[in-house]
Amino acid sequence: MSLRQRHIFYFLMNKEINEVYLSTALLSLSQSLIAIFVPIYLLTLSFSIPQIIFFYFLWTLYYLILTPFLVKLIPRFGVKHTILLSMPFLILFYLFLGYIQTNPYLLYILPLIITIHTSLFNSSFHINFVDHADRDKMGSEISWLYIFLTLINLISPFVGGVLIYTFGFNFTYIIGAGLVLISAMPLFFTKDTKNYKNFTNKELFNFIRSKETKDLKLSYIGYGIESEVQRIIWPLFIFLILGSIRQFGFITSLTMIVPVVSYYVIGKLSDKHKKTKLIKIGSVLCSIGWILRSFVNSAMSFLIIDTYKNSSYSLLFTPWSTKTYNFAKGNQAFMFIVAREIIFNFSRIIFLPFLIVLFYYVPINIAFLISFIIAAVFSLLYSKINKYKNANI
Repeated sequence: MSLRQRHIFYFLMNKEINEVYLSTALLSLSQSLIAIFVPIYLLTLSFSIPQIIFFYFLWTLYYLILTPFLVKLIPRFGVKHTILLSMPFLILFYLFLGYIQTNPYLLYILPLIITIHTSLFNSSFHINFVDHADRDKMGSEISWLYIFLTLINLISPFVGGVLIYTFGFNFTYIIGAGLVLISAMPLFFTKDTKNYKNFTNKELFNFIRSKETKDLKLSYIGYGIESEVQRIIWPLFIFLILGSIRQFGFITSLTMIVPVVSYYVIGKLSDKHKKTKLIKIGSVLCSIGWILRSFVNSAMSFLIIDTYKNSSYSLLFTPWSTKTYNFAKGNQAFMFIVAREIIFNFSRIIFLPFLIVLFYYVPINIAFLISFIIAAVFSLLYSKINKYKNANI
C-alpha cells in the first residue's frame, strides 16, 4: 500500500477527525459568507473605522472577562455539546447584525453575543481536535483541515459577495444562520467526551505567567496582533480600493487557489522534517507579504500580492499549528488551549485601542501603512514558538 493510500485509509477510518473536518467545513462556509464582510458592512452603514475597531475591541474585552468562566462548561457538558451550545449565539449575532443601523446600541451588545459563541466554540473545537488527532500525523491532519477550509474559501467569498450584491446583507445573514445549525450535526456521529481535567483560574494564570512560557507567549502575541489586522484592517483597505462587494468577494476567492496546494505539501513536510526551519522561513515570507500589501492599488495587484501572502501563510501556519497541538498533547490540553486563547486576546486588548487612536488622528493612508508594518513586525514573532521548552517536538 502506497503512502498516499495509507493516509486515505487512515483518513476514512478516523471518524472523530472526519467529524471535525466536516463540521468545520460547514461552519467555515457559513462564516466565510459573512465574517470577512462584517467590517465592510459596518463601513457601508457609515460607521467610522475607529468605531468598527471599537466593536472588535469590545469583543476582545468580553472574551477576556468571560472565557475563564464559560470554559468550565466543557468538562460538565462535553466538547461537542458545548459547541452545540455556542451555535445559537452565532445565529443571533448574524440575525441582529441586520438591525444595527436602526439600533446603534447593538454595537455594544453584539460583541457580547458573539463572544459567548467564540469563547465556547474555540476552546471546545481545539480541544476536540487535540484529543483525536494522531501526533505522528499531526501535520498532515492539520493540512487536510486547512485544505478543506481553503476549498470552502475558494467559493464562499465570491458567493457571499454575489448574495450581498443581489439580495443584501440581511438575506445573506439568514443563509449563514441556517448553515450554522447544520454544521454542528456531524459532531454527534460519535460519542461526546467529558473526561477533561478541570483547572482553577489561579492555575490558568500561573501557567500564563510562568517563565517557561515566555517565548511561547511572544509567538501567540504575534498571532493575536497579526490576525487582527488581517480580520479588520485588510478587508476595509481592499474594499476602499475596489469599491465593490462583488469584486472583493471574487478576487478574494481567486487568491485561495494556490494555498490549496501549499497546505498539502507543507503538511507532508511538517510530519517529515523539523518544523523550526519551516516556521522561520514562513514568518519572514509572511512579513514580506504584509509590506507588499501596502503597494496594492488595483484589482490585479490585489490578486497577485494576496496570492503570495496566502501561500506564505500556509508555509508558516501549518507547522506552527502542528507545534501548538503537539505542545497541548504533551501538557494538560484543556488548560493549554484556554491559556492560548487568553494570550491571543490579551495582546489584542492592548493593540486595538492603539489602532483606534491611529485611525482617529492619522490620515487614513498613513494609518493603513502603519497597520501593515505592525503586522509585518509581529509576524516575525511566530518563530518564537520554537524556543518553548519542548521545542524538539
